[in-house]
Amino acid sequence: MTVPPQAGTPVPVVLCGIRGYGGHHRANLRRLVGEGRVRVVGVCDPAAPADGELDGLGEPAWSADLATLLSERRPAITVVSTPIHTHLDLALTALRSGSHLLLEKPPTPSLAGFLELAGALRATGLACQVGFQSFGSRALAAVRELVADEAIGRPHGIGAAGAWVRDARYYVRTPWAGRRRLGTGSGAADTVDVVDGVLTNPLAHAVATALRIDGGDRAEDVAAVELELFRAHDIEADDTSCLRLTTTRGTIVTVAATLCAERNAAPYVVVHGERGRIVLWYTEDRVLLERAGHGPEERVHPRTDLLDDLIAHLRDGGGLLSPLERSGAFTRVVEAVRTAPDPARLPPGAWHAKTDGAAPRRVIPGVGALVDASAASLSLFSELGAPWAVRRTRVPPRRRGRGGRAARRTLHLAGDSTAAGKPASAAPMTGWGVALPRFLAQDLAVANHAADGRSSRSFLLERRLDPILRALLPGDLLLVQFGHNDQKTEDASRLTDPFGTYRHCLLRYVRAACDRGARPVLLTPVERRRFDAAGRAVATHGDYPGVVRELAAAEGVPLLDLQAETLALWQRLGPEGSKDAFLWLSPGEHPNHPRGARDDTHFRPHGAAEVARLVARGLCAAGLLAPEDLRGTADLPPLP
Repeated sequence: MTVPPQAGTPVPVVLCGIRGYGGHHRANLRRLVGEGRVRVVGVCDPAAPADGELDGLGEPAWSADLATLLSERRPAITVVSTPIHTHLDLALTALRSGSHLLLEKPPTPSLAGFLELAGALRATGLACQVGFQSFGSRALAAVRELVADEAIGRPHGIGAAGAWVRDARYYVRTPWAGRRRLGTGSGAADTVDVVDGVLTNPLAHAVATALRIDGGDRAEDVAAVELELFRAHDIEADDTSCLRLTTTRGTIVTVAATLCAERNAAPYVVVHGERGRIVLWYTEDRVLLERAGHGPEERVHPRTDLLDDLIAHLRDGGGLLSPLERSGAFTRVVEAVRTAPDPARLPPGAWHAKTDGAAPRRVIPGVGALVDASAASLSLFSELGAPWAVRRTRVPPRRRGRGGRAARRTLHLAGDSTAAGKPASAAPMTGWGVALPRFLAQDLAVANHAADGRSSRSFLLERRLDPILRALLPGDLLLVQFGHNDQKTEDASRLTDPFGTYRHCLLRYVRAACDRGARPVLLTPVERRRFDAAGRAVATHGDYPGVVRELAAAEGVPLLDLQAETLALWQRLGPEGSKDAFLWLSPGEHPNHPRGARDDTHFRPHGAAEVARLVARGLCAAGLLAPEDLRGTADLPPLP
């Protein structure tokens, strides 16, 4: 392994890939050479450097073979800025030589390659910084701090939008540009993944930055990904696409991006909260805070260069700004794009050609406004009425609802904290809506809009139903579970009368879903953990569950009786065994609860999974899902 560089000694660096984006690295290395902080000991590229191309970099050796160059020059850091499909092999070559890495994004074009690279890093103990430049911006931390300080209240989703112009030159500059895969030989097996689409390369920062702001940026943080991939240009990959990602803790993240805009616009990420929003223009390090009762507040933040940060890491051992593992969730998106059906070709009527620049380009009318609308409403293109946008994948119709509408694949949740996603600071508290995707087939999505502390009334007052209705498509399911906070006598904004306002509010959810051709599903509220002196589980919701049952019968709406089922479950587990399902913690058991916890309403991951399993079973029993919609089997494992 390379010896850590000593303070004051220039760090030896090899640059692999001197053209294309490698030109930016050459400029950055000139700066660092001029500051006496690095020595460029070698450059690797298939073609020898042209006269003047390496000016300001000293006299580095050149080789077309990276392994040979590394064995001779022994750099501490290798910068890899080469075509996407070469990243993995070159990165592994550098690690085998004992060199640390600055690896351009996307780090690999497949999840398998990402895992192989991660394993090599663990085996060698070397460092890999991934070239998501926005991760070096102090603006990301500023946004996360604003969210943590509840400057906009509880966040309910993150949107991102990017609208750029790329003309025909962009796709002819290299053989791999705009390709999903590339042939390397004469056989069908002689292909490599490239995945050079708008979401995975040109505007990859929009995806990665949104995930980083949420904190759900590791591979294990992704619960589900929905994709809509399109192409106006004559390419294999997508040039106009959107995605909606659900994290394992329930955050909804949407990204909409195009290379067919009328004009370039600075891409951005927006965090939506109950009392405002935060916008980050990540290429400008600019943050705008807009919240009720205050004027707009805007600030530009400093940025740390990622190579500077890697050098500092090698010298003082501090954490990296963009380590490989923090690109894991992004790579899950890459994998979803890689394995998705080929992007849909847009018909000529959906775009027009423009020849007013240096090369022809294709423009999709209104696409700039469309990506903005996606970020604003957390919606996919097909949900926003784009005439050319049709969802690519749906569960085949299996059951007909009212009006002959076919059941579809998105489950939307409206509810309270027992179902809602949680911030990391609340761990291990988990809502059952977060656990639901693990019991569903991958072609089913869960859009969890449940929110802590909401009643059937306050959810409507805060207009939280509006984004759900904008996203609902005919045949989607709307699961509605309220009751816990409807009993809050001390809070008039949440309190409902079970036979009056509670029933009326639930009816609004039912009618709104039916008006959009969706299937409403009423759920009685999950039962709290309460036992009497004789060890019998006690019902705590009074008349509320009965009203849900009556309304479901009156309206002909499917009912999942979670109150009855969870009451029976807690009875079966008993006063002691049921503690494992709820947030009962001993002092020191979890860093978020140093004094322990005794919460008989909210679940630990185990309890959330048990309730989610009941929901999945109930949906199948009601005919709303088919047995094959359940993950792996028609029947879920038995409860304890």
